[in-house]
Amino acid sequence: MITSLSFKKRESFVGEVFPVLLEGDGLRHADIRWTLNGARALMRGFSEECGGFSDGILVTPLEEGVISVTAELSGECYTSEISVRPTKRAEGGRLNYYIADLHCHTSMIHDCELYSRDGEASQRDYIAFLKDEGKMDLSVISDHADVIDARAFFRGFAEAEKEKDMRTVILPGAESEITLIENDRFGYPHKNSGEIVTLNSDNFASVRNHGEFFERLSTSPYAICILAHPQIIGFDRNGIWNFSLDKHREDGFDRLIKLIEIGNGTDRESNILNEFVYSFALDNGFRVSTTCSSDNHEAPWGVKGFPGKTVVMAPERSKEAFIDALLSGRCYCCESGNVKLYCEINGKPLPADLDPATEYTVVAELDYFEDIPDTHPVTCEIVTDYGKVAAEVDATGKKRLEIRIRDGRARWFYLRLRDAEGRKTLSPPAYTGRAYDMAVVGEPQYLDKSRMTAKDLISGADASALINGNPDEPWKTELGRADVLIDLGEEREVSALAHYPWRIFRWAGVEASVNFAALVSDYEISLSQNGEDFTKVAEGAIRIYGGEVLIRFERQRARYLRFIAKSNVGAACRIKKYDNCPLVIGELSPAII
Repeated sequence: MITSLSFKKRESFVGEVFPVLLEGDGLRHADIRWTLNGARALMRGFSEECGGFSDGILVTPLEEGVISVTAELSGECYTSEISVRPTKRAEGGRLNYYIADLHCHTSMIHDCELYSRDGEASQRDYIAFLKDEGKMDLSVISDHADVIDARAFFRGFAEAEKEKDMRTVILPGAESEITLIENDRFGYPHKNSGEIVTLNSDNFASVRNHGEFFERLSTSPYAICILAHPQIIGFDRNGIWNFSLDKHREDGFDRLIKLIEIGNGTDRESNILNEFVYSFALDNGFRVSTTCSSDNHEAPWGVKGFPGKTVVMAPERSKEAFIDALLSGRCYCCESGNVKLYCEINGKPLPADLDPATEYTVVAELDYFEDIPDTHPVTCEIVTDYGKVAAEVDATGKKRLEIRIRDGRARWFYLRLRDAEGRKTLSPPAYTGRAYDMAVVGEPQYLDKSRMTAKDLISGADASALINGNPDEPWKTELGRADVLIDLGEEREVSALAHYPWRIFRWAGVEASVNFAALVSDYEISLSQNGEDFTKVAEGAIRIYGGEVLIRFERQRARYLRFIAKSNVGAACRIKKYDNCPLVIGELSPAII
């Protein structure tokens, strides 16, 4: 039996996660003792886990220097040397553009036992496909954590390590599951978590709460986590998944979450709610950018798998440069897969930390991977706090845009470009340096509805279904907008309005995206004591649909509350098939906090 380590010498950089394997016959469960000496590094073994083994470890260097790796077996020692350099950091400015798919699977199998037995070559097949295609710059292996075991997870690293002569940089990872079920005040269960693509990590997780997830990834200081398809239909219950970023910010969550998946799969229209989570995350202090991925579970993978792509901005095509870019948020979602976007705000390239100001100059320059005219943007919007549009300009036929904004309160901005088909390109964010107003502490007290009435001022229709306490009996208008007047029955103190979306998405007889399009988007709330003179107290966009959203405003006395639904999601996303969608609301509940 010839026994040796998988390499004698290797170069690495601080923060890289890579495998070391003791190779030989029959070593998988041998009595092997692994040690690291020299520069600080983390070592992860797998012998105690499901699918465990002892012939391989994952190493993560924490500082520059030399690391000596030793595997001791039956009195024999096998040693390798790793030279570690500081991670090269891009300085920003003009960088190269690379195409990436950061969420892809190697098999349709969703059974751990079958995967272990029949999926042995799947990662090799995936890598071979990308090598043969020769077009993708970066791709991530992200099989489901409840399917793979420790050996399958490790094998992704081992297979990627073998392939040197190929265009595509492979980053092994997993799609971790957090199955946190919470009941809302109406008694309906929601999956207030979901799936998280995790890469550059030495661990993966299929757990029941955020705390367990943080613990699993505690040994991965350079992990990159992506909120996957954050507002899709739940597969195990009738409703929308919701990560509840305003409620579940335990230590570690905002450190780990670097990216949010806006585009997922081949059906772009089923993703129309995902962008709202981007602005919601920025409102809650997360430092994130966006991705667009295939989520393919079988070939075709690569550039053939999905028209949308993640565009990564980096100085070179290398594992080191791509990890630095993703950790820094230098990437963006492009639903056409063709737009090269360079953007500066007040002279700083995005993503950027700005100095607080009252005036901002936005400069955007456009280029393309291929000459495909129908992918060229026709509009450019500047999005800011609470998902509001601060400015919009015509981008038709333009290679350079310059937009000036006056705003002395904004905390962040990003650009949203759309082509004629409504396909979006979203820039990384700019942070203005202003403090974030975190969620207000305190539970709402919902006002008694027994004496309330409601009607739509546009159509004159009765709207009592909005306040009947049953979201399963929604109120609907075919107009796609509404101006609802709620008579509180008497003058009362009020400081919030709770919006509960229509719950029926999967089994309503039409495709889910059509039901998504009927949800409320932009709104305005006003109060009055006499029903004639109204004062606006809140405006914005509903952005979270996996349960109730509480819209807060300054407490005051009022007899009448006016809720104007300016648009539904269909109108907001500007996809032609949704031009005449209805508007549907589950429940509105005035409250005080």
